[in-house]
Amino acid sequence: MKKEFRKKIKLQLSQLEKNFFVQKSEEICKNILSWEIYQKAKTILFYMPLKSEPNIFKVIEDSFSQKKECYIPKITDETTMKFFLLEKEKSILEQVESGFYGILEPKENLPLLQIEDLQKKDDILIFVPAMAFDKDKNRIGKGKGFYDRFLSKIFENSKGNITLAGISFDCFIFDKIPTEKNDMKVDFIQ
Repeated sequence: MKKEFRKKIKLQLSQLEKNFFVQKSEEICKNILSWEIYQKAKTILFYMPLKSEPNIFKVIEDSFSQKKECYIPKITDETTMKFFLLEKEKSILEQVESGFYGILEPKENLPLLQIEDLQKKDDILIFVPAMAFDKDKNRIGKGKGFYDRFLSKIFENSKGNITLAGISFDCFIFDKIPTEKNDMKVDFIQ
């Protein structure tokens, strides 16, 4: 059922014009920058957007200027995703390279985020991308389970200090989407 739903989303994405992605990404960034939860966050885990996902680079740049700790993911093998700390003094593009599936990933020299360290931090915001969300805060990712596995690990011993923000274009937020028992929900959707 999820596989068929993903096909439907891919078809819809292919019919959207390039300008749609730019305009809607700018609107999403503007909204995020006004969130109280974003303003309070000291540590933020970002995603590196595919062409079909909201580009939140402006939020990363703003986070640098506010001296927040900013992390981005890297797929390290077929089942594992790890996050690396970005340097605030450098631009994003100086710190990334094309990686798994052509997704921008951190260069090898950046410090690795240890899950145990993350669990000790306060005011953590994690931006979670998806192909689609529903009004019950469920998500459908690309189908490889990277975010579900990573999030389940960090929530094993967390102290309730983590907020998950699902990021998507409005047209991919549905009343109901197919889900499975190990799918991680988000706290709210943008």
